[in-house]
Amino acid sequence: MPCPAPKKSFPTRFLPTSWTAAIYFSGWKEHYSLYPVTERLVARLGAEVAPYVAGKGTLRFSLSEPIPAKLIERIALLRAEEEADARKAKAAASHKARG
Repeated sequence: MPCPAPKKSFPTRFLPTSWTAAIYFSGWKEHYSLYPVTERLVARLGAEVAPYVAGKGTLRFSLSEPIPAKLIERIALLRAEEEADARKAKAAASHKARG
């Protein structure tokens, strides 16, 4: 899936898919956050994301630690898959409703 250039929407940044944002970033004084993080994503990545879970739907990364770029890349790809699956399900439901 091609990834358009990130768009800025204060105070967050997001990487959009064709129809919706797959992930959002927010920067804070001592950390940055990434969201939405679904239960499905947490289940798939398990121990890799466990130290960063900061409540429902949010991962929190300390500014004092190296950026886990490979992990964030995997999260972005999984979120893009989730968004694609959701679009397919919505299209199928709409097609079914029309008969």
